[in-house]
Amino acid sequence: MSCIGPNFVPKFSLSSKDNTEDYISRILGVEGFACTLNNVTNYHSCKLCPQGTYSNGLNECIPCPKGGFYQDEIGSYSNIPGQLVCKKCAKGTYVNRTRGTSQKDCIFCPDGTNKSIHAGFRACFCKNEFARRGRFDKCFHCKQQGLKCSGQDFESLKPGYFWDWNFPNASIDEYNMFVANLLNETRFYDNRTIYSKRIPRVHKCPRTASCINNFSEEGSVETTCALGYTGWLCNICLPGYYSVYSCCLRCPNVNVLVLGLFLILCVGLVVLYFFWLSYNKQREEGKQRNTVDIIVSRVKIMLGFYQVTGQYLSSFNNVNLEGTMQIIAEMITALEINMMKLFVRPQCFDERLVINPKGKFIIAMAALFAFTAIPCLLYKIFKVYFKIRYQAENFSDRISNLKAVTLYFVVVILFITYPATCTSIFQIFPGSCQSFCLDLENQYCFTALRSDYDVRCDKQLIVYQVLAVMATVGYVVVFPLVLFYMLKKHCSAPVSRESEERNRTTAKHETTAHLSTSSRRRHLPQYLKFLCENYKSNYWYWEIVELARKVTQTFLITMLGWDNKFTVLLTVEISVLFLTLHARYRPMKSVREQRLQVMFSLVAILANVVFIAVEMPNKYKDVFSGFLIFLNISLILFVTLEALLVAIFQLKLVLLQWTSKGLTRFATQRIEKTE
Repeated sequence: MSCIGPNFVPKFSLSSKDNTEDYISRILGVEGFACTLNNVTNYHSCKLCPQGTYSNGLNECIPCPKGGFYQDEIGSYSNIPGQLVCKKCAKGTYVNRTRGTSQKDCIFCPDGTNKSIHAGFRACFCKNEFARRGRFDKCFHCKQQGLKCSGQDFESLKPGYFWDWNFPNASIDEYNMFVANLLNETRFYDNRTIYSKRIPRVHKCPRTASCINNFSEEGSVETTCALGYTGWLCNICLPGYYSVYSCCLRCPNVNVLVLGLFLILCVGLVVLYFFWLSYNKQREEGKQRNTVDIIVSRVKIMLGFYQVTGQYLSSFNNVNLEGTMQIIAEMITALEINMMKLFVRPQCFDERLVINPKGKFIIAMAALFAFTAIPCLLYKIFKVYFKIRYQAENFSDRISNLKAVTLYFVVVILFITYPATCTSIFQIFPGSCQSFCLDLENQYCFTALRSDYDVRCDKQLIVYQVLAVMATVGYVVVFPLVLFYMLKKHCSAPVSRESEERNRTTAKHETTAHLSTSSRRRHLPQYLKFLCENYKSNYWYWEIVELARKVTQTFLITMLGWDNKFTVLLTVEISVLFLTLHARYRPMKSVREQRLQVMFSLVAILANVVFIAVEMPNKYKDVFSGFLIFLNISLILFVTLEALLVAIFQLKLVLLQWTSKGLTRFATQRIEKTE
């Protein structure tokens, strides 16, 4: 007789010629025994499941899994197939090997774990904001902003953030396998699965709604872009979508695009024809300020606001363009007079025609050349035609009128498109690049344009950047200086006090379109008149100052982005400064236009400070979006209705004149017949 130890497991053999041992072994197999057949002796050897194991009812002993489980008894079994028959370790402890045989095998969980709950099938769950790279490794604090670690033990992205695994020693596939195994809360997990490679650096998406990162639906920790978005930081539109203020909207039907473009052209031609008739009519009557001048003055004020507001919205990436807000964005896009946004949506016609900032720069420079070269070429052609067609007496007058019309067209087009062209130039400027690193060690980095992250700032871009610098000097700087010089040449003569007093008096009666100007502006060229005719004589240069304001704010927003606090500070200060100057000096002749300018300046400051510079809580975003919509609609309707009233008033005068002439002609004919 010998003594048995605590780990003794009794066993015995079964043998029977009538095969009853098969039946008995099956019975024992569900009662905590494990029986095996010896094919040589034809005996069944049965033994109780030892400590650290249990019987699963399938005639085998299953070891207790690594984690918060052990078994210190022999012959443990369960009548329910698949049930885990192991005892649980105390909270905050676990067994770091399989087949834990005693509560003494339960050790404290590693650092960073939650020791207030049961360990489960791991070395305890991680604390909130902690994660691990192995099921039984220690947990570490998730230091990167944008990582979601709470309640899941692994690192994934919060909505609004982005990472890229495409660099050496990083594998999204291996990490997804590790995560899938970590989420397996059964004994069938693979305790060898760990992730030992690198984790990428997390970047904040410019537009939060573009990076949805829904792990529960996707089942992958890879960045998930919203519908219609792709590319680095989910900042590029997929084929079939076009961009409006950093939002990707689905392209409309091609027929709708063509119809819309046709309607815009038709309306534009009708408006131009009306302006032309009104201008010729009132010029014949000798009016110093006609209906066209009044409407152009109103539109200039509105454009000055919206051309910069469009830059705000383009840089403020979290604008939500849904429903009515999309309509407002489309209206502001049209009011920017940005040809690239207004007419050119080539990706909606053909998915291969995606224009990046380099393409926009080329188109902007080509348009700039066309706006100057084509009118000059037409001027030369008509000059030759007039020389052949008309005699010397009429030739001089016609050439003079043709030259005036050509210069007027060129200056007006260049003036209107100036902010949009400057934006296309600034977008590829040397300082408009932004650096990004894929890894935490900053070994794998790249530099891309802030306006389009798909365009890398490499050697090929240097050529464009040199051209952009040349365009800045030759156009962005020179164009306002040339206008300033021409205005100074024609407008800087001293003004008499009587003339200034007359201007101040007649400014109150602008609806009659008879605002007088000083004698020094009587010979002001028509192509310069629209720049200064709505300003007082002492402030003939004010439109150039406004032009400088627009290009300065455009430069800051394009180069630095709205996330830069320096940009926010300067743009707000510039808006406040110009509002103060307008309130102090009142440079405009018309009191109504002066009030309109101040109103737009106030709205610009409000849009800067409230809607863009200050981050709104989610629960107030809908309210403020609705207020922004109401504000924009009110401004646009106010200016549009006022312009329509002026146009209707003038049209009424024209109709009355035509009616009067018709009645006079009819009366004359009746008198002639009577005689």
